[in-house]
Amino acid sequence: MKFTIDTEAALKSLIPLAKVIPSRPSLPILSNFLFELDGDSLRITAADGEITLATVMKAEATEGSGGAAVPAKIFMDLLRTLPQGGFTAEIEPGKGMTCSWESGRSTLPVFLAEDYPAACRPEPGSEKTVTMNGEDLSAGIAKTSFAVAHDGIRPVFGGLFFDIDPEGSSIVATDTHKLVCQNISTPGADKGSFVLASRAARILREVVDREEALSVSYDDRCVCFRSGSSELLSVLIAGKFPPYRGVIPAGNENVLSVGKATLLGVLRRMCVCADQRSSVIKVRLSFNEMTLSAQDLSMATSATEKLECDYDGDEMEIGFKGPFFIETVGSMEAENIEIRFKEPKKAVLLQPSAEERMNEPYEAVLMPVLVA
Repeated sequence: MKFTIDTEAALKSLIPLAKVIPSRPSLPILSNFLFELDGDSLRITAADGEITLATVMKAEATEGSGGAAVPAKIFMDLLRTLPQGGFTAEIEPGKGMTCSWESGRSTLPVFLAEDYPAACRPEPGSEKTVTMNGEDLSAGIAKTSFAVAHDGIRPVFGGLFFDIDPEGSSIVATDTHKLVCQNISTPGADKGSFVLASRAARILREVVDREEALSVSYDDRCVCFRSGSSELLSVLIAGKFPPYRGVIPAGNENVLSVGKATLLGVLRRMCVCADQRSSVIKVRLSFNEMTLSAQDLSMATSATEKLECDYDGDEMEIGFKGPFFIETVGSMEAENIEIRFKEPKKAVLLQPSAEERMNEPYEAVLMPVLVA
């Protein structure tokens, strides 16, 4: 088979695919791209055994059809060095790939397409479907991924939970210290849920067309996302995600309103002087005032700063892990945020301000820590 494609377009399409290729593949064939030519459509696939990402490019001057696996690293290194313009690839299965450009040519090895493992796909007839807005999905992944657990103790906490409902869906992540929930609109969706591995979610965000709708189908084993010319398939994380709605506080009547940028600045200053092991920041609340403090006795460092805010609730002192507080506040786009308190030992709810909540349907729960 033979085809011609644009060098720059090929490189742009293959950069996300290259990130799927594992550094230590379980099967040697997975260190390759799979090329499949059908008419003027060239489908290129990368996989790691759990995630499969494919993109379709339009090829010109095509001859024949078929498939072959091409070493991914060598092909990417060659693409990055080719002159601008198009190049022609001619593949002879069992022999090699010859890449030709205006002033030169290169030969690469190829392997049998039949040896490339098939991707896990939702079972036809038992799959559920949902359509998502590309921009909403991208934002949901960006705002929740930081809260995914990395300890591996509970596998379902190592991914993003998609709670699908025709009345409105949610993307949720938690590591038990913090929980974040981004709501998205999915009218007409089949009711269901799945847990997507965080690595698959990061790759998905890179290939999502933010200006178009995204087609999603899934069953109990795997999920398929289709966006523009790209298709991502992933094995799902097995297990039951806990009832997260019960974790989101509903009766926190002590409401504090503050500017996001101002609060982030103070939190970062406090973290510089916080205990290096516990990273605890103390927050003292009083009428229209928020006093933050931190200290590290072993290093003889300390810091305190008063911050004006809108608060008319109970006076209290509450502690948080500084990095968790910063991550949670920083994940929001709103210029002003609301923090809802119950009492020092109860979970805290963070949201965009009432005026901005309509455009940013986001909730975050932060667990406090004991302070001396």
